[in-house]
Amino acid sequence: MEIHPNEKKKSFFNRNLIGGIIAGIALILIATIPTLFIEKITPGYVGVVYSPNGGIQKNTLSQGWNFVGLFDKVTEYPVRLRTVEYKDVALATSDGKRIEMDLSYTYKIDPSKVVSMFNEFGPVSIEEIEDTYLKKRLQDAARIAVSKYTVLQLYGEKSSNASADIETIYKEDVKVLGFFVENLTLGTPKPDAKTQDAIDARVQAAQENDRKKIELETAKIEAE
Repeated sequence: MEIHPNEKKKSFFNRNLIGGIIAGIALILIATIPTLFIEKITPGYVGVVYSPNGGIQKNTLSQGWNFVGLFDKVTEYPVRLRTVEYKDVALATSDGKRIEMDLSYTYKIDPSKVVSMFNEFGPVSIEEIEDTYLKKRLQDAARIAVSKYTVLQLYGEKSSNASADIETIYKEDVKVLGFFVENLTLGTPKPDAKTQDAIDARVQAAQENDRKKIELETAKIEAE
């Protein structure tokens, strides 16, 4: 039985359509499958690889493109300097004054300790570590250091000493886990209204005392 020309055209069209669909699927798979095995590490970071079945890999991933397993997950850690700022950290001075101070510092992570760091914190971002563990350790260091100074000392000549004390305590505390801290700075104290009034009164009294001393010395010179 002879096949009608229109039927031949339909059959040819259907074969081409199916072939095109198969070719399209193949191209999509070729383009998609490699991305399942490739992980890009941000410049200045290293990656820790872990999977539900195989646990944590000892070898870390360097910046750039890296091959990983199909079910592997990656957590990145910075090995270049990062700057962290905390606003209005509540502290108490040696004379019992409640103040708030801004704190900032820079840090980076020891690449050889990122695996143990992952074991400590799990698959969380570095921002979350900064907002929890690092913030808590810095607050503790600041409370210890600031408690040795009066509020007026923190306003004046002892501010740099307090900053250095905080950095020393904090640096020693967090370096065990691989955090290298430097360049810690301490903002100007922000006392509550009552404390501010007391400070203003003491400053005014000191200025008045200095004025009287100058007047007495001037009078003495004139008398001589």
